[in-house]
Amino acid sequence: MLLSGVDDKPLMITTPMFTPTPSNKQGFSFPSITTDFDNPEFFLVSRPMAEELQDVSTYLSEFRPSKIVTPFKGTSIAISKDKSRFFFGSREGRVGVAKIETKETILEIDLKEGTIWAIALCENDRILFSGGRGGLIRKLSTADMSQVAVLEGHNDEVNVIAISNDEKTLYSAGDDGQVIMWDIMEISPKPNLLVKHSGMICGMDLSKDNKYLASSSSSGVVSVYDLTEHKEIFREKNINNNAFWTVKITQNNTWLVLGDSEGFLLIYSFGTWELIKNIKAHEDIIRSIVCTADEKKVVTGSYDTKLKLWDLDWDSEPIVFQGHTELVKALLLSDDSKTIYSLSDDCSIQMWKIPPYKNNSILSEEKTENRPLYVGSQNRSTLYTFGNKQLGKYCHEKKYAIEYKNLELPSLVITLLNPVKDEFVFIEMKENEICYYYYYNSSSLKISDYSVTFVNPVTNEITRTGTLSLYNVCSAIFSHDGKFLIIGESRRCSIFLAETLEKFHSFLSHKEEIKHLTLSLNGIYLFASDTQNIIKCLNIINRTEVKGIKDIEAGDIEKMVVSRDNEFLVVLHKGSIANVWSISRMIKISQISLEGVKDIYYPSNADYMFCLYDFSIKAINFPTFITCFEITLPYKVEYFAFSHDFTEIYIKHLDGLTSWTNPLSANKFLSFGHPTSVVKFFQYLGKLASSRDDIYDPQYNNCVLEPFHINMMHLYAYFNKISSLTQCIQENCPFLISKSGYTPLDICLQSNNDLGITLLYSKVKQETLKNPMFLSILENSITRICTSLSDKAYKFLDLSLSSSIDSTLTRYRHSNIPLPLFLYSPTLFCDKTLFSDLSTVSTEGETLQFFQTYFKLNMNPGSNDSINFVKALISTENETVFMSDFIKIILEEKWKKIRSVLYIQSLLYLIYLIAISCYSTFEGMFLLILSFVLNVILILYEFKQAISSGSDYFSDIWNYFDLLRLILATLMFITDIISGNVYSEIIIALVLLISWMRGIAYFRVFKATRYYINLIYEVVLDIFPFLMIVFYSTLAFSFIFERVFRGTSDQVPDYFYYLSVSWELNLGTFSSSDYTTLMYLAFILHAVLNPIIMLNLLISVMSNTFERVNSQVEVADNKELAKMILEAELVYAWNRDNVEKEYFFMIKGVEIEEIQDNTLAQVRNIKRKVGDMNRSQNMISDSINGLLESIDEMKVTQTRGLEQQEMIIESQRNLENILQEMLSATKSK
Repeated sequence: MLLSGVDDKPLMITTPMFTPTPSNKQGFSFPSITTDFDNPEFFLVSRPMAEELQDVSTYLSEFRPSKIVTPFKGTSIAISKDKSRFFFGSREGRVGVAKIETKETILEIDLKEGTIWAIALCENDRILFSGGRGGLIRKLSTADMSQVAVLEGHNDEVNVIAISNDEKTLYSAGDDGQVIMWDIMEISPKPNLLVKHSGMICGMDLSKDNKYLASSSSSGVVSVYDLTEHKEIFREKNINNNAFWTVKITQNNTWLVLGDSEGFLLIYSFGTWELIKNIKAHEDIIRSIVCTADEKKVVTGSYDTKLKLWDLDWDSEPIVFQGHTELVKALLLSDDSKTIYSLSDDCSIQMWKIPPYKNNSILSEEKTENRPLYVGSQNRSTLYTFGNKQLGKYCHEKKYAIEYKNLELPSLVITLLNPVKDEFVFIEMKENEICYYYYYNSSSLKISDYSVTFVNPVTNEITRTGTLSLYNVCSAIFSHDGKFLIIGESRRCSIFLAETLEKFHSFLSHKEEIKHLTLSLNGIYLFASDTQNIIKCLNIINRTEVKGIKDIEAGDIEKMVVSRDNEFLVVLHKGSIANVWSISRMIKISQISLEGVKDIYYPSNADYMFCLYDFSIKAINFPTFITCFEITLPYKVEYFAFSHDFTEIYIKHLDGLTSWTNPLSANKFLSFGHPTSVVKFFQYLGKLASSRDDIYDPQYNNCVLEPFHINMMHLYAYFNKISSLTQCIQENCPFLISKSGYTPLDICLQSNNDLGITLLYSKVKQETLKNPMFLSILENSITRICTSLSDKAYKFLDLSLSSSIDSTLTRYRHSNIPLPLFLYSPTLFCDKTLFSDLSTVSTEGETLQFFQTYFKLNMNPGSNDSINFVKALISTENETVFMSDFIKIILEEKWKKIRSVLYIQSLLYLIYLIAISCYSTFEGMFLLILSFVLNVILILYEFKQAISSGSDYFSDIWNYFDLLRLILATLMFITDIISGNVYSEIIIALVLLISWMRGIAYFRVFKATRYYINLIYEVVLDIFPFLMIVFYSTLAFSFIFERVFRGTSDQVPDYFYYLSVSWELNLGTFSSSDYTTLMYLAFILHAVLNPIIMLNLLISVMSNTFERVNSQVEVADNKELAKMILEAELVYAWNRDNVEKEYFFMIKGVEIEEIQDNTLAQVRNIKRKVGDMNRSQNMISDSINGLLESIDEMKVTQTRGLEQQEMIIESQRNLENILQEMLSATKSK
């Protein structure tokens, strides 16, 4: 009988991109994962994109749902030692064997005693013991399921069987309440009663070391029997007063785990018998329990159809496995504790790969008041909270119980924690001077004394106190290094040395109270905002005010943070709007809606801003300003804080304190963002990785897989799920750059997935229109774009150089600096001093345009990035990339940086040519030595090129000329100096020929002659087939002439004479005075075929070559330029590891034609919009007219209705009159 699987189709790990993966048969298999995702060191090694994605694909495919549908309702299950067979017992009373690989029941027998409740294997799977409703324990041969022996001793059904490690002893328990030991080495084993329960025994377990036997019964009693001491060492009644259904002793006898009839899970400390946990785990009977080998996890299976995985550290919520539709009866755990096998009444055996779920841990379940959270220098060991003059410390040694200490402080204080050392600072605030509500009407302010108290949170002692003379206290922060204490007052921002409270400087920069402060991460700039939303940028080092801005559009300011690169200032307003300002320009460049946000934080180790919401944390990437991932939370959050090393995020909520792994710092495989269970998410990923079906689930769009930092868009692109990729793009799935630097676009580019590239181009273009800085995602993709065969490659390159968003740049100029002007800057906004001659503000003059890349380029000659980029250009088959203005500009800029290398080489070669030519004419020792020295220099240069470029060196035909020249020149020197060989004249001639031919290539260095060199090269390639035909015909006529001309001369010339005659005829050299008739005939045939037909054919070939070269002159020119750039860059070996990147800027004037074209385009756009408005207006008018007609019809209908209503009322009155008359008549009678 065949066991039907979930899907009869063979499934494949779908990797159509890089290397096809052999298909895997879908069914029930035991995973064998080659990638060690559980080892943090695995992620320390950088891997190529294809290899990394293949590893992820292989890993995820193991999570695909897998089950065997059986023809029985199973009750018990065992697996063979070689993991090839399942043995089962069933409600129907059958015992059988199923082959896992083929899903086939290979043996089955009905024991005819009713339900089989228990089975156990021994003797290398040759013997199977079974027990069930008949009360007998049968010993069966697994070869044919024939009965070998019967063990009689129980008076009722046998529920559990266990066999010792040495396979000498069997233990059984059943409905008769007895735990019996059998010596199965005897021919007729006798029952030996060990433990007696008052109710039926449903659960029994033998410890791994075979020292203890635990049993549990329906009477709610658990017993532990010591098999070495032969006595019961523990017996206790269930405190829940429920029946026990299962019991388990963990691997090293650390815990005793029980499940009862009401779904409670009880954990006892083995030996001390202290009840550690008693929790409601399921909604129904817990029928089976298994424990992992490391004793850290417990899996429970219940009649509520669910499996749950519990962490015995009790610092996380259980993981729920849902898939069965009926009671779960039995569980097995793989040897590596990574896979669960479950047997259910729904006639199925299911495999559950345990997903990586440990992305958070519960630190404390102690409920606290709504108080802020502070993180000290020791992270988890130094967590604090403060409120109502109470300083609370989470004691990690006491399971994070909070210990409070009352402090003698003023009633109102600002609380700060020194970021460098664990020291709290409490700055007094006075009740009538709360900065959020108090405003000064007077121009003069009084100075008052404010107390400052320093407290050691470890000892809760006040270490020192001080007094500051201030206008008032509205806000305060520490500098990042803990050196300065910065206080915002009314109109003034004062900076004090934290150690001595000595004043460092005061900025009288505001007219109102300074209520918010923040520092740039480099500690140079201080940003202070007041009640009028005036923000001042203050330079602490220079003690100067830099600039001020007014941010009033979005309401009152709530908080300010600075990006990691000190490029952006983010101003959060109470209306949940965040304005992003450029720090260098102090201009607003973006606005982000953060509806419902409670707090924001920008860590110093990543380009992400974390936003706290009631039930989630979202991460926004800078400078794309898109939400890249989120952490969904099962509770309402009050506060969050980051550890000092940014590896953890601490979340304080009403029910306690939780620590989450920071996704950006994860060092093992984890997932974040899935709103449902982690099991369902990984099952979805398993289906995606192992199925050809294009399945899409939008709820996982904001999920991220760490530490690879990839999301669903990466996976859809990799698995070539075009439909899913389309939908996730439409639903704004985040566009992520992975930790290794690749994007979904890179995946599609490498696989030449044209549909995917087209979709992503539309996405990039759409996002770029909203925010040009979105183009930063192309930083690592440019090389792949250049090698792509897609027609969108050219369009991506055109997007690369976009208009600058810097509104502070002047748009006109009066200087005579030649344009275009190209600049580089490490910051997103170019320093104006780099083009100071153009920075004068003017409203007239030549119109300027500013363009820039929004991603950084490595333009350092000889760097690996630069070389790989140029190699990509040389090797690309998509020649349209050379038509891109961006590529043209970059090549020209690279050429300017390295052309001196080629110029020097050209000069050396020119001197060499002069020396070798003079030597061939004048023969002087000095000239010979000079030419040889120059030859040696050129040899060394060629060796350097060969070493640097490897096998690519031999792809350039000019390098063969170099090698041949070097060999012949060296040979010439040896023969002339040492031996004086007679063949030296021939060698010198060959050296001259090769040297002058190689010299042609140096004309490529000059733009004016580069075209002709390319033309010559193409002509030589195209003329080669033509010359083959000419030589063929010339050779043929040489034989004809040799036969025809024979005997016409007294002298008998050799064959080569006739060959030369045939060749000279091609060139028009001949003498026909002595020709006979036959000779004339041969001559005419030769003249028609070679000089006339071949000459015209040659002209046609040359013409076609000329036209083709002219049509591709720009492509060929740029490609040749790229080859020369690569040759020169290989010289810069010292720059190989240079990874410095800069933004690229271009300033150019606007041509009159461009202005006219833009104006015409704008006029056309206006006309189009006017036309659209007219059409809309007509549509609205038509709609209004339709509504008016409908109203008129309603009025007519209403009038008719009223008339009908009046008729009905009149009829009713007549009827009433008739009835009244009839009533009167009746009464009178």
